[in-house]
Amino acid sequence: MANQVKQLQKEIESTELRKNSMCSVLQGEIQAAKQKVSSEIYQIGLAVYTNRMKGSGDADVDYEAHFIEIESLKSQIAEKEAKIVEVSSRYDEETAMLRANLGALQQLPVQPMPMQQPMQQPMQQPMQQPMQQPMQQPMQQPMPQMNPVYAQAGPVCPQCKKPYQPGVETFCSNCGYSFAAPTPETGGAQCANCGGAYIPGVDVFCANCGHKC
Repeated sequence: MANQVKQLQKEIESTELRKNSMCSVLQGEIQAAKQKVSSEIYQIGLAVYTNRMKGSGDADVDYEAHFIEIESLKSQIAEKEAKIVEVSSRYDEETAMLRANLGALQQLPVQPMPMQQPMQQPMQQPMQQPMQQPMQQPMQQPMPQMNPVYAQAGPVCPQCKKPYQPGVETFCSNCGYSFAAPTPETGGAQCANCGGAYIPGVDVFCANCGHKC
């Protein structure tokens, strides 16, 4: 509504400015015409005075031409005065209509602006810490039972005691033990959980069962 009020106020000011401008122009033209009438009357009087001073009388004074010009100027003055009345009346009516619209608009009840509710911040859910799964200990593989057939002389697997051929077999064919793994004789140690070999200071977990050495 505030924008409509400002727009009507601007239209009222503009209408009054146009009215004053047109009336000012017409008033200037009327004033110029009145000055011409005065000039014509002066010219008649001057001509009469000059002729009388010469003793020639008024025979050579063209009164008719001056009177015609004076009547023409008076007619123009009357028309312009009527034009001023017409312009003033038209713009006054337009201004009155605009003022009436402005008054009606200003009497309208002002609707209160609804209060904006503050945006509710969503509650931040605490980050759920992932449940720490207990470290599952690898299932202990049962020690393979030694086959009585293998109870013979020669090198045997340190884990299942199955004989093997050094330099030919890299892994035990019975339990999969790596013969390249360190042994106590080569500076290794045995896992306390499964007996597998590991290198102290190098291996952290047993390569066989995953037990921490």
